[in-house]
Order: sequence, then structure tokens, then C-alpha cells
Amino acid sequence: MKTRMLRKGYFGWIIGVLMLLTLGLSASVFAQTPNAVIINEYNDGGGACVSPEWVELLVVNGPVTMRNWVLTDNEDNDYASGGTEGNITFADDSVFDNIPMGIYIVIYIGSGTDDTDRSDRVMSLYTANSLLATTGSFSLNATGDNIGLYTSLGGTAIDYIAYGDEMAAPPANLTWTLNISGTEDEDAYFSDGANFNNDDASKWVINADGTGCQDRTIGVANPGQNDTSLPVELSLFTATSAKDGVILRWRTESETNNLGFHIYRSN
Repeated sequence: MKTRMLRKGYFGWIIGVLMLLTLGLSASVFAQTPNAVIINEYNDGGGACVSPEWVELLVVNGPVTMRNWVLTDNEDNDYASGGTEGNITFADDSVFDNIPMGIYIVIYIGSGTDDTDRSDRVMSLYTANSLLATTGSFSLNATGDNIGLYTSLGGTAIDYIAYGDEMAAPPANLTWTLNISGTEDEDAYFSDGANFNNDDASKWVINADGTGCQDRTIGVANPGQNDTSLPVELSLFTATSAKDGVILRWRTESETNNLGFHIYRSN
């Protein structure tokens, strides 16, 4: 924990606060762009590590509002009309408002207890409950499938992956050129220490049947992957009027690769 204090002119603290607000606004404006939320890991429910099927999403550019978003294993060219497989639609509910960067959203196929508390950076949701509505049959094929994420039924494509022997044409605004290798009863996770562009299938790691149970990392950073938490956790920011200006105080709970702070004032 580190506490700082700085005396500035009256306008300095206004600009500082505006900078913090602008950072949040900018993230929100761009949060519905491709790959703002990525498909980070999946499990088809088969093999030696039998468990419910699940898909893990990761917010890498937030905050983002995900009301009415759609997760599908249909192909891009027919999911909006219902397709032959399944769509999972997020409810029009405030629980999906302003989800910050670094939150993992795990979608389980089946029954369970939803956990929407973000304090541990994980939201767990089950398709049998009211926050998710399923049409068709969302079931990840053991030999290969597509997984797509859209802002609504027929809306903007946010992310897309394909694995195994099934690959349709990806959404026009996304890049995906090679399937994740692997065959049946396997799951995979995205791993790249440089960035969160998961469109490169070579950056995905297969957990082969019977060998990769220990590598399933639901709700935490995958092996070899950067953590998406903010480099600075700010717990206090105050501005106190003084005779010749304003005294700024701020406290950080953690700092990662942070070289310092710049304080600006207006003329």
C-alpha cells in the first residue's frame, strides 16, 4: 500500500479526476469492438475429466455491458435464424451492466447456482437459470465445433473460434484462419503472454484426454497468459482545498510495472 500527497493549483485536481473519468469512458466506448471480450477456454464435457460443458469468457476491454449478448455454437451464417444447434442469450438484466476488464464469465451448460458477485473477478452462470435463455441445443461436439459471441441476435460479432474437424466461414469482421487442433474429448485454453488476440490457433493449448485435467483454469489466468487486472489498484483519491491551491492525496493497494504518476493542471 502506498499513499501519495501533492499540492496543486485548483484546476489540477479537476483535470486529474477528468482523466480518470475519461479512461473509463474510453474503455466503455470501445468495449463492443471485436475481441473486447474473448473466448478464453472451453470444455466439451467428455474424456477422463468428465464435467458439465462450459465456456469461459474474459473481458479484456471494459467496462462492457452484455445485456442480450449471444453465445452460440451455430455457424455464423445461420445462427441469427436459429440454426441447427444452439444459442445462449444473456438476459436484459443489470447484472450484465458495466462489467470491468479482467472479469471471467463462465457459462455452464446445465444446472447450478449462479454467482454474479464480481469481487473475486468471476461470474458463474448456468443455462438452466433465468439469466441465460437457450434456444436449440447448445452442445459442444467432441470432434469439432464453432463458438461465437455476438452483441445480440444478428448483432456485431465480438469473438469466434473453431476447433477439430468443423470450421465454417468466420464472421466477416473477425479473423480466424486455422482450427485449434485436436479431436475428441478434449478441451483447450488460450495462452499468449504478449496480448489477448486469440485469433491465432497456434496460441491455443489442447488438454488431451486423460492428460490435461490439472490444466483447467476456470476463472483464473491460463498458463502462460498475462493477468488482465489493472496495473494500479486505486483505493483512495481526495482533493482538499488549501490556502494556495489544492492538496491531492491518493492511495494504491497494488502497482505492477508502474513507473509513477503524471499530474496535469489547466491554464
